[in-house]
Amino acid sequence: MNISKETISQLEEAGYTYFFNDENFKDFRDINKASEAVEITICSFTPYCMKTIKATKKETTFIDIMKKINKDVVYKNFCKEFDKLFDYKAKMNFYPTSYGIGVWVPFLGRKNFDEIKKTIEDKFKELNIEFKNEYSDANWVFRYKISKHRDNIAKIKNFVM
Repeated sequence: MNISKETISQLEEAGYTYFFNDENFKDFRDINKASEAVEITICSFTPYCMKTIKATKKETTFIDIMKKINKDVVYKNFCKEFDKLFDYKAKMNFYPTSYGIGVWVPFLGRKNFDEIKKTIEDKFKELNIEFKNEYSDANWVFRYKISKHRDNIAKIKNFVM
C-alpha cells in the first residue's frame, strides 16, 4: 500500500486506530511493511467507525481516507435510529444494516415473509422513502437498500427524531 508515515501520524492524531492486511488477510501495524498490504482498516470508537480501504497505485492520503469514512457517516448514524420506525413484533424478523434493512429469509415461510415485506414497504411508502430490493448472494437475506441521497436520509431522520 502506498501510504506515508505522515498520513499514519495524522490518523493517530485524529484518534483513529489502523491495521494493514496483506494478501493472506494477515493483520499488521508496521508502517515499514505497508507496501506489502492490499488494504488498510481504519477504526474509531468515538464515534464508532470501521472502514476498510483497498490499496490503489496512487498514494493513500489522510484526505482520501477521511472522504471514504465521511461518505458513510450519515448512513451509519441513521442505522442506530432505525428501529424506531417499526414496532417490536415486526422487528423480530428483520434488522437494520449499513445498507437499510435485511430480512432473514430461511424458515420464515411465504405468509410471514409477505407480511414482513408489506410492513416495511407500507412504512417506506408512508414516509416517501426511496429504496431498491435485492437478495444476498446466497439468497438468505432479502435486502431493502435505502437510497443514501441526502433528502431520503433527512426524511427518515425527521420521522425518528
